[in-house]
Amino acid sequence: MRTLLSAKDERWLLILDILSEQEWVSLSTLTSMLACSERTVRSDIKELNTIYNHIEIVSSSTWGYHLNQGASYSIDNLSADLIKDSDASQLMEALFFTPRTELMELTDNLYSSERKIRELIKEINSGFKAEDIVITYKSPEILGDEKKITSMLANRFFEFYLRQDHAFKPFYCVLDSLLDLIFEANPLFKKLFLSRRAELNLLFFIRIIREAEGYELPVPPKYLFPDEIINTDLAYPGLFQETFATLFQISPDQQLIEKLLYYNYEISYSTSYIQLAYFFEDSKYFYFLKSSIQNAVKQVADKLNLPPLSEVELTKIMLPSPFASDQRQFSFNNYEFLVEILKHEQHLYFSEHRNLSLQRLYNNHVLLELATILLTNWTGLPECLETINRTMKVGIGILTKEAYVDLFMSYCQTYLSDKIMIETVLDYGDIPNYDSLITNVTELLDIVDTTLINIASITTISMMEKIENMHKKFQLDLYLGYTK
Repeated sequence: MRTLLSAKDERWLLILDILSEQEWVSLSTLTSMLACSERTVRSDIKELNTIYNHIEIVSSSTWGYHLNQGASYSIDNLSADLIKDSDASQLMEALFFTPRTELMELTDNLYSSERKIRELIKEINSGFKAEDIVITYKSPEILGDEKKITSMLANRFFEFYLRQDHAFKPFYCVLDSLLDLIFEANPLFKKLFLSRRAELNLLFFIRIIREAEGYELPVPPKYLFPDEIINTDLAYPGLFQETFATLFQISPDQQLIEKLLYYNYEISYSTSYIQLAYFFEDSKYFYFLKSSIQNAVKQVADKLNLPPLSEVELTKIMLPSPFASDQRQFSFNNYEFLVEILKHEQHLYFSEHRNLSLQRLYNNHVLLELATILLTNWTGLPECLETINRTMKVGIGILTKEAYVDLFMSYCQTYLSDKIMIETVLDYGDIPNYDSLITNVTELLDIVDTTLINIASITTISMMEKIENMHKKFQLDLYLGYTK
């Protein structure tokens, strides 16, 4: 969906991406990375500060720009809202919920003009040219390959449908109950999709809305699936069917449930951005995605002395395999470690190819999927990560009330015990034995080489973010400094 944004909206997202990665960014750096004038950057930042009150972009004549954000409102929330508020995104949402609306009524709903809507449709259709998707001009509606339309709409709704405060929570809750019933009646379906339950909820939401509006998916040939894997005889409780029909304007009959199950069995990869791209090789970003993944895998193989994956082997494990059930279990700590490694390699690749616009998509979706695929399919990778991913040893030297120190230690041990080992520093001569030091002793700030956090100048929330970032840097150093 991000590919449909206007140049201005895309530039705003890039500004947020860049500022969220660094403490301060100079104006000259921003103009260089955004390929625009200083005047444009200043104007964009002024508008962002005016429109979004959850953030504040502060400026300094010495340091440049710094992003402050509310503790309960992340940069991902803001990006999702910015995408949602774009003209293209609002038009797609309107056509999803109320297709075939007369153009005049659509202009009223979107507070726009017929001319602007026609221009927007033309722009969107240009972006969809290779995807077999089109928006009609008279009584606009989205037509084309329903599988690709489902994928496109999933990308549109993904970032805010899964948020706790989204407007579609009643739909989400009803579908969550429906999934319980389906999982109970279909053990294989549960085995395949339980770990991707939220994404499956979103796909059900999209498909049911489209089916209710008359945009039906063709049912795949039943010979592709054994009879015993599809059970549509669900035990609906109480008024569930009436509640479902009121919300979706369609009954959860056996035909609808059968379509949902067949669709997700047939393309279970539809919840995976990577596998979807590998399946539809003519998609706009496939070649960049493929080359960037190949580069990341090569870099990891070289640095960790692992057996390389050929292009054929890599394609084989990326392509969808709905009924694969022998994947190995893996450590979540190693998973997080690998995600940070892949983020590092991809950031270098993006910087080299001047394609930073995709970095947030990769960080939030692609690399998370890639890490799972590699850990369960790349021989030797889990064992190698297990060897080098050691616990970070952190010394705590705080001059304050003992109760505050105990509270701080308790917090760290509760929320970070799986990442760091914390000890109270009794002798500052032992500081070199620690990977990092957290202190408010000002005399130490200029004399130690150990990574150090001065807690006297930052809030508790910011401090935890600093510790998280410190741990990520520590893991990256382990990866870059590894020698077999």
